[in-house]
Amino acid sequence: MSKSIPADDSGGTNSLERTAESSSNESIMTVPCKSEMAQEMWALYQKGEPLFTRKMIENADNQARLTLGKEMLLYGIDGRKYTVTYDEPEYKFKDGSSIYVSGLSFRGIHMLTDTNEYGWKIAPFCSTLILVCKDRTRYKEPSSSELDAVRARFQDQQVMWHNSETYSSFVTKFEAAIVPDRVEKIVCFGLGRLMSLWDTSHVHGTQNRERAWVQHAMALTMAKCIGLASGRKISLYTQDPDYRSVDKKVLEEVGFTICDDSKGLLMTDERTLVFSVAPLMPLKQIIADIARPEAMVWDMPHQQANSASRAAPDWIKENRELFTSYNINEESSRSLAMKENYNMQQIASSRSWFGNLELLVKKQDCR
Repeated sequence: MSKSIPADDSGGTNSLERTAESSSNESIMTVPCKSEMAQEMWALYQKGEPLFTRKMIENADNQARLTLGKEMLLYGIDGRKYTVTYDEPEYKFKDGSSIYVSGLSFRGIHMLTDTNEYGWKIAPFCSTLILVCKDRTRYKEPSSSELDAVRARFQDQQVMWHNSETYSSFVTKFEAAIVPDRVEKIVCFGLGRLMSLWDTSHVHGTQNRERAWVQHAMALTMAKCIGLASGRKISLYTQDPDYRSVDKKVLEEVGFTICDDSKGLLMTDERTLVFSVAPLMPLKQIIADIARPEAMVWDMPHQQANSASRAAPDWIKENRELFTSYNINEESSRSLAMKENYNMQQIASSRSWFGNLELLVKKQDCR
């Protein structure tokens, strides 16, 4: 993958070019607190410039479909376009075949301003990147035995969920808080793939394997509750780049519509309930910039700020920006400000299934 350069569409010398003239890549990466670009991005954020826009996401989504080796244009948070060339990886499968999958990767304010983060090698000012990886199982047609096994297991997990005390408590709180007539669709993000139960190369332990099943069952429960209360069919969408063919087939059979790439983000609007559990993307920050859904059910924020495995740059700490793990649904000052327009409560808790979940429903005077 080559280094990005600003597309020559607005004239002048931008911060990336200025920094490249005065510093080597190595010095930029080892002195994050003195990075001109990181400071500039922080200033843009403080000024109110969006980290994410529908235009950015839709453009990156379209660019990800291009042939590897072609130049791709990504929008930066500074309003510029950046040219990135993604070379075809050299590795192949043992049988000599290769299928390369392009997908989007999102970076919140904490990753954008940490110059040790990988995205700096690609396009520092871009919050929405394209990643390329090898993958063959995603397109492999499942056998009938695999489908039957996954169907049966999903039914068993739904029964377990419906018979649990967590289910009863969740439904009671959910039905009391939600406004059924205000929700037309549920959009899920990063609930995990079902195939891992049957793919022996991806075994992560019993608890982790159950999480995806129960979370999908929970989404079906919410759709049913809202549908019964409103007298309307509630559309149910789910987006996860890790879904395999067998996952998609089984989920479609039980009522989900699969959103390829980032279509779930683009369809999120004021009539949407967003559902997600610790996705590997800054979903809260994205939603805070692009939409104001009717409701959200997602993981509660960490109780301790500055809990990341890597330290926040000192100048972020000094500005008191909340800083949590890079690899989960991290909060920011914007996502916290967005929450002020919502009534919020803890709605479910299960260490093995989804941790602590909060329900946010838009306040009447904010609609």
